[in-house]
Amino acid sequence: MVPRSILSLWVPTMGDAPADLSPVQEYATLEDRARAVEALCFTLNRPLTYIELAKRIGISKRDVREAIVELASMLDGHALMLQYDSDEVQMVTRPQVASLVQDTLAPERPARLSPSALETLAIIAYRQPMTKGMLDYLRGVDCERVLERLEGRGLVAVVGHDDGPGSPRLWGTTLEFLRLMGIATIEELPPLSHEALERYERAFNAGVTDGEAPEDMAHGTH
Repeated sequence: MVPRSILSLWVPTMGDAPADLSPVQEYATLEDRARAVEALCFTLNRPLTYIELAKRIGISKRDVREAIVELASMLDGHALMLQYDSDEVQMVTRPQVASLVQDTLAPERPARLSPSALETLAIIAYRQPMTKGMLDYLRGVDCERVLERLEGRGLVAVVGHDDGPGSPRLWGTTLEFLRLMGIATIEELPPLSHEALERYERAFNAGVTDGEAPEDMAHGTH
């Protein structure tokens, strides 16, 4: 349901407005005018002058000032509050919850992928599906921890099981991998090269990654 305060700001196109609709009728009470101010402050999300509010709502500057005082009282005990002086007003979060909002709007960025993680991801992307044993053999190290980190980031997942002894898990890339690479399907991956690995770095680390691309991957084949 659309809040009444938002509906009250509806501006009909010419010919659609009821004949008896007018600002005086629409904002006849102090509470109505306070709700109109609330809706504009919340929607526009910037400091607003009393004059601008008066023009938008269709009331006097004095009415705006009284509506602001009323709204400030109505918001008492809420997470939002008004900040205003003799000419401007804005709606903000109260100091008690401001840090929560800031953390939500600017969440901690995931840690950058290490060169070993990038190398492992490249091997999986170009040679998938493949088992951890195949990864260990190609990289010459145990890839268990790296696989856990990549899986935790949603970049790789188990896509099946091999027919060999023990039916080891087969790993492949995910839709999140495609999203970060900016491609529709795995077939759109660029030919494996140094440039391709640089693209990995840009896509997954949003900048630079310490260390150079592994030489064996930079000159590998699909």
